[in-house]
Amino acid sequence: MRPQIDDDGFVNYDALVREGACARAIQAFAEQTWPQDPAGPAFWINAYNLLTLALVCDHWPIRSLGELHRVRPLPVAVALKQTVWDRERFAVAGRNLTLNDIEHRILRKQFAEPRIHAALVCAAVSCPPLRAELYRDECLEEQLTDQMRRFLACRRTHRYDPASHTWVISPIFLWYARDFGRSRAQRLEWLLAYAPKPVRHGTRERGRPPRIRYSDYDWSLNMQR
Repeated sequence: MRPQIDDDGFVNYDALVREGACARAIQAFAEQTWPQDPAGPAFWINAYNLLTLALVCDHWPIRSLGELHRVRPLPVAVALKQTVWDRERFAVAGRNLTLNDIEHRILRKQFAEPRIHAALVCAAVSCPPLRAELYRDECLEEQLTDQMRRFLACRRTHRYDPASHTWVISPIFLWYARDFGRSRAQRLEWLLAYAPKPVRHGTRERGRPPRIRYSDYDWSLNMQR
């Protein structure tokens, strides 16, 4: 049988639903690691990812979380705060929170750690690959570093053309640009620290950072085909 999360971070939702694995994972996480006053970012990253999996499983079968937005298209839903990330609420550590609460009001605001953008997975193909393990505060530094490098090496969202020295990257780095640095130069320097070898080699060889372009975002479900 296929693993529930494969090496590319795609999910076997059929198996999760059929076996009740998602519900069991959330229950185990709730019993073992959800304190009343969680302090570390690992807790909130895990909560976001597990609750997103639960959303998909609860509405299975769907082709995209976009089917759960109250209005469409997505820019309108975002502007009106009618996305699934705005309106679905979950009881988390004694609080009634949306996924946007977890991402923007807790993780981004309280921890100011840009690598969380490579760890949070909203169940889309263009999201970072879902990690097949829980994040843990005691090894979070290593996990986030590995996850950022893995995301930037993911060819479905990132491409480098050495001939033109152009690096196509996820629009996540545009949407949340200020999280990665105040200036374009700072953001590029930050990204290059985690970039694949061909990008870093081209930068050294040319003596200048690559030209940046942004890929289109594929919102279809990150399910195993």
